[in-house]
Amino acid sequence: MSFTTLSPLFVVLGLAGLAGLLYALQRLRVRHQEVTVVTTLFWKEAVEEARARVLVKRFRHPWAYALLLLIAALLWIALAGPSASAGGAKQHALLLDGSARMQGGTRFADALSIVRARAAELPRAATRVVVAGAFPVTLLDAGEELVLFDERARGLAPEATAASLERALLALAAEKPSEAGRVFEVFAPAPVDPGAVEQLARARSEISPARTELVQHALAPATGNTGIVALGASPARSGAWDAVDVLAIASGDAPVLEGIGTAAVETTRDADGLARTLARDVPARGGRIEARVARADAVTADDRAALALPDRPVLRVALSPALPASAANALRLVLDADPGLELADDAANAEAVARVAGEAFGAGKPALELSDAASGAPAFVLSRPAADDPERELARAFADLGLAEIDALDLAERAAKPIELVLADADARGVAVWSELFDERYDFTRTRAFPLFAGRALRWLAGASPLESVVAAGELRLSDDRAFESVAAPRGANGAGTAQSGSAASRSVRYDPVGAEARLPRAGEYKEERGVRLAASVLDRATTSPAPFPQGTAVESASSSGASALAPVAWLVLAALVLLFVEWFLSRTDRIP
Repeated sequence: MSFTTLSPLFVVLGLAGLAGLLYALQRLRVRHQEVTVVTTLFWKEAVEEARARVLVKRFRHPWAYALLLLIAALLWIALAGPSASAGGAKQHALLLDGSARMQGGTRFADALSIVRARAAELPRAATRVVVAGAFPVTLLDAGEELVLFDERARGLAPEATAASLERALLALAAEKPSEAGRVFEVFAPAPVDPGAVEQLARARSEISPARTELVQHALAPATGNTGIVALGASPARSGAWDAVDVLAIASGDAPVLEGIGTAAVETTRDADGLARTLARDVPARGGRIEARVARADAVTADDRAALALPDRPVLRVALSPALPASAANALRLVLDADPGLELADDAANAEAVARVAGEAFGAGKPALELSDAASGAPAFVLSRPAADDPERELARAFADLGLAEIDALDLAERAAKPIELVLADADARGVAVWSELFDERYDFTRTRAFPLFAGRALRWLAGASPLESVVAAGELRLSDDRAFESVAAPRGANGAGTAQSGSAASRSVRYDPVGAEARLPRAGEYKEERGVRLAASVLDRATTSPAPFPQGTAVESASSSGASALAPVAWLVLAALVLLFVEWFLSRTDRIP
């Protein structure tokens, strides 16, 4: 037995105090009492009986005292808020879908009422309520009263994100269950993904054999919902560096693309009912493209999707006259073949330059410099402003410059020196490469890796924006440990460590540094630490068209497995009222004083 409002010690001390107080009151006459005496023979006894505020010599009414003490003890224990101990009780976790697929009318509010009613049936000390939105949020923890549920649920709304029920379910399943086991009850318009159920079964066999149950409560799905299920950009098929091809896919009618200018548009329809809109050669000038369904519906989160395009102008590169002929010729071939690069007439009109280390050509501009191997300099040196995490910056630069494609072992054997990549702090970006690598004896310029390295190195020098093909809110992405900051926080429930809804000061949303998981939590616009903007959207087929529960499969309905948290209090108060009635009856019939 545990208590929710008073400590056990205070309960015991209170019972002792009540016993002492009632004992003193039993022996104290607090009122003057008039007694009619029919004869003087009983005068002395009448005086003793009617005397006020006098402690009698003996305790004369033990049964009346016991009855009053029992009534007072019942009321005191009820005030302490008794509840059954959760240690040996079966644990219950109620999970409510708080994602975008719960939008529409009063569906979410009705679902909250259903979950609250279910929580009231279960023992409070062993029942938790969790809303799975962008992050799992505990709406009511074990042992808390339902009044806290009402307070926290006020103003709560579905979030513009993909369903996270499975993640919340598996996170709760990793916790140690009680001896009696546990029950997960899921309230959603679609069944839990079979893969998550399989993982739950695996966890049940490894952690808590035969002591974990899953009960699914079917909520009514939104009817007639259509939405954008995919939106992405890819390098233009025409080969234009400063343009991209944009594809939007929607259920229902063909999606409408906004912000594409005069780009050519093609619309098609798949056999499964999905409509596609393809725009070719959309200028990549850092704009914003939006795709929307032709007709809005109750689920608004998937009616529109946005994509932030990079700014990809053609980069002008100037070559120093002092460059060795082999290096100058190799770089000219790269500039001619790459549509995103262009040879500039002079350094003043260029965004980047290629020169010999130490010369003043294009001073102050990002430069690809040719160094001397005999000077002891590393083969590749990347200069950039100081970074907070050099190791992370080095790994990112290694990937951005395509150095993984270089056969470093072959180059090391030819040079009889180790091939190293080093980061250096500088005011501007720069790439230094051994000039000897451009000689014919190294064969570096004739490999397939050289055009990739040269093109990426020049774009890295100019700070060209990367092309993010698609960003879906809540969807797992490969992490490069970049930090993003919310620019426009959407409405909805707030999770710990995320941008507050409606707040001018947004919080940083950082990817897992070990690369295990990377998610932008909600639909909205984000700014990357290097200034790159991303627009995350609800691109989730399960949100737009939730999978129905299998036909002919009865959805289990959990029965109450214990008394409500208020049941002990109700029974104690009821017992006290009955005993008060008994005391009144005995007193009126002169059976007790």
